[in-house]
Amino acid sequence: MRFKAKTIFTAVILVFTVLLQGCSFAGISDENLLQPPRATGVKAEIQNLLETTTKGDYKLKYPQSGENRSAIIMCSDNDSEQNEAIAFYTTGKETSINLAFMKETGGKWSVVYVAANQNSDVDRVYLGDIDNDKKNEIIVGWGSYVSSGNQIIMYDYTGETVTSTMISGDNTAYSDMVLTDITDDGVTDLLVLNNYVPADGSQSDRARSAILYSACVNGTFSKVSEISTAASVISVSKLTVGNIEGNVKAVFFDGTTQNSSDELVTQVIYYSKSDQILKNPLNVNDISGENKNITLRKISTLCKDIDNDGIIEVPSTYMHEVKDGEISSAPIIRWYKVMAEQEDVREVMQTFSNYFDAFYFVLPESWENNIVVSGNNTSRTTTFYEISDTVITTSDDEKSTEVSTEQRVENATIPEIDDPEKHEQKETVIVNTEPLLIIKVFTQKVWKNEGSARLSEGYTVIKNENGLVYTFKNGKSEDDRMNISAEQINRSFNIIK
Repeated sequence: MRFKAKTIFTAVILVFTVLLQGCSFAGISDENLLQPPRATGVKAEIQNLLETTTKGDYKLKYPQSGENRSAIIMCSDNDSEQNEAIAFYTTGKETSINLAFMKETGGKWSVVYVAANQNSDVDRVYLGDIDNDKKNEIIVGWGSYVSSGNQIIMYDYTGETVTSTMISGDNTAYSDMVLTDITDDGVTDLLVLNNYVPADGSQSDRARSAILYSACVNGTFSKVSEISTAASVISVSKLTVGNIEGNVKAVFFDGTTQNSSDELVTQVIYYSKSDQILKNPLNVNDISGENKNITLRKISTLCKDIDNDGIIEVPSTYMHEVKDGEISSAPIIRWYKVMAEQEDVREVMQTFSNYFDAFYFVLPESWENNIVVSGNNTSRTTTFYEISDTVITTSDDEKSTEVSTEQRVENATIPEIDDPEKHEQKETVIVNTEPLLIIKVFTQKVWKNEGSARLSEGYTVIKNENGLVYTFKNGKSEDDRMNISAEQINRSFNIIK
């Protein structure tokens, strides 16, 4: 029996070895396994046309991102009397991609025009009337795995003719784009994030900008405005279209920086009707040229409408350092609204996010800037502590001096130190070790065993969701303003979705 089992096992291994080496077996190959299902309906007719045109030697190419992920895309408007479509494919051993423009006349499909592109991939495809001619144009983002030479080309498909316009590609590599009416004139605009790449490929001379292409100025599609974006941003994590204060449409870019893959920065770009240019109020440099974007952060929080008022807020973080390292401190998020008219921001809320257990907590106003939060993923416990004092440590070559907040108020003879070349200042806080609030999370299984005991310890259930039981234990402060009710805790607690 052992010999028989070993023989069967060896035979199975041999079969898999043959398959992995790329040889077909009983009509099966890697390429066949990866082929999508054959199209049906009108797209099947178009695919038959491609087979006839290429004599069967073709392979469909699918866009990698965006809403249009099909290799065959219908382009006709709803009120059009003529069906039109495009298809992406390669033929034979060619690496270039063909873009075929097709139309239906008298129930029969025909190829009108074929454009070839040397890039190895189709990144994304948009359809939109961006030149105000009441007909959709086709905007294709071409990509490449082997180089940064990706480009954007707009194709205008009218009747029997196709004209193409390169929007991005000469010494540039687009990192993202979005179609939206950012100029608020009823016509779709194209906003492109571009990276300018020097011929020698040097990092230091790279520049990044946002460029607006629109028909808002003279009714003709053209480049309208360009504005610098943070040079440190190397990729866009999320793009959000929404309103800023003043009911102005804006595009929010959350991007990772070249410093770290887990470091994010947000830029907010909108169009000023009065000045007829793009604005990017968060992209501010100091005298030395260093970017001072307040949203630079090392947490994964992205822009969102945190207070559900129809306006997108942008996040920033701060973190108090506890004196002598008694308690580990976690970042707290400040949320800002961008104000179009003032080209500034205003803080509206502070929250703490626990991504391990997928919840966030809105801080009461009395807690803002006055607490330290400490998280422990092992025990699934988040603890909020009250700051009782702040200590400023001033040091120079000769000595180190500590002055607390209370001492500075009582002793007015201590001078303020504001010369950074001669002195260094470090601010730490002292916390009341009696917690203001504890939030503890249990699995359903653990809660079944420990729930009764935890309730008797003073814990109360906030939420029972996604297989987790969220509980809290309220504390008490000597300052009545810092005390919050169970009702307020329930209002402040939210599940991250």
